[in-house]
Amino acid sequence: MLGLSSARLAVASLVLVPVAPVLKARLPRRRDLPLIALCGLTGMSAYQLLLNRGEVHVLAGTASVLLATAFLGEPWLSHSSGSGRLRASSNSSAA
Repeated sequence: MLGLSSARLAVASLVLVPVAPVLKARLPRRRDLPLIALCGLTGMSAYQLLLNRGEVHVLAGTASVLLATAFLGEPWLSHSSGSGRLRASSNSSAA
């Protein structure tokens, strides 16, 4: 399973390399590189390992319910962390 995750990240990297100059993406400052590397190693590694474990140990029905309802907790999490405001939106996509 980890081989598939590694291949997915490699393909994404290969696609982003030629796209970055077109989008005029700047290179990070040298002093930011250690933090970027730490975030990449911990965040992406944790995500890939947990994703692989979940794909093996969680039933498909349970996973679909979790994915379908995950968005319900995002506004609360954003508000409780102090990084966002809860407000009513008039452009709801729900019919």
